[in-house]
Amino acid sequence: PVRRRKKAPGRSKSRKKATTSTMDLPGIPGVSHQDLYVRENASEEDEDDGTRKVLLGLPGDVSNLSDYQCLVRKQIELFEAGEIDVASSAQGRNRAIVLGQVGIRCRHCAKIPPRHRTRGAVYYPSKALGLYQAAQNMATSHLCSHCQLIPDALRQQLV
Repeated sequence: PVRRRKKAPGRSKSRKKATTSTMDLPGIPGVSHQDLYVRENASEEDEDDGTRKVLLGLPGDVSNLSDYQCLVRKQIELFEAGEIDVASSAQGRNRAIVLGQVGIRCRHCAKIPPRHRTRGAVYYPSKALGLYQAAQNMATSHLCSHCQLIPDALRQQLV
């Protein structure tokens, strides 16, 4: 039989402890559990809809990623889908976007209403493994060809 410890009086059932492993997450090179913890605590609220957002790039990226990957990650932000995102049509999606769903978007196009954004400005990967591919798609398609707000000098660095 398994013996269970008695809960001390006045203590909650469980305590959440921050995971700070330095292993890479599957499919997301250079992103550790600690990075995600830092991002969660460094996120800022979007003044338009109150959802959270944070840049994908981190200062520690330079020791783990190529200059190109670091530059790409500085152009992308993780965000929670807000009411405006949910209400917008999601062309080519099999599933509807839900309030609070995590996605990635071009930081240059973030303030444009969803219906006015150009192709590939936002992705909602269904799994964490899809983040890397979605970021690559955004870099090669949207940032290099379709984004109307990225500075030309920055676009030339990405091409």
